[in-house]
Amino acid sequence: MAGVNQKNLIAYYANGHYYAFSTFDQGEKYEATMDASAKVIIHGSAGYLANVTSSGENEFIWSNTNNGGEIVHVNNRGAWIGATDSDKHDRGFHDTEGKFVWQGGPEKDTEISNTNWGNNEPNNNGKGNNEDFLELLPGGKWNDIKGGTDSGVRAYITEWGVTGAEIKATINSANNGTEGSTTYPRIHIKFD
Repeated sequence: MAGVNQKNLIAYYANGHYYAFSTFDQGEKYEATMDASAKVIIHGSAGYLANVTSSGENEFIWSNTNNGGEIVHVNNRGAWIGATDSDKHDRGFHDTEGKFVWQGGPEKDTEISNTNWGNNEPNNNGKGNNEDFLELLPGGKWNDIKGGTDSGVRAYITEWGVTGAEIKATINSANNGTEGSTTYPRIHIKFD
């Protein structure tokens, strides 16, 4: 496996995290992309398959993480991101069918709350009717797909970040009756 394409590294300033779209040439298991992501350290943070927690983050990832541009189909498939509903204990997964859970990063072991499923997804409609892994498609829709070497997936999105990396700023209007005040307008920066 070629590993994480760090040339595609890009920051999303809404949450202070970094992302990279990477590809590989032959069939790999989902876990191999988790391992490849974890081996790359950026600013002291180990990588993990991307956890998409807002529509803005989803939009940013699919439209910017491929060297500043949109992700593309590779082998007619999208890219794996970091949630699964797999209960395959022999592969290290202990989740419940139908309950997709983030596998790494600050959201590790939490159920996905923001979703962007494609039409009729998730549907477990693959060979053997057991699609347990999350695929991000060009255009930003999500699909459930198999996680083995025969899935056809040849790409993944790595994320680096920790809780509290985001910066939120509120700027009050100067047209609020406080012109000339020494306290307004003000900028309030809060670290959660």
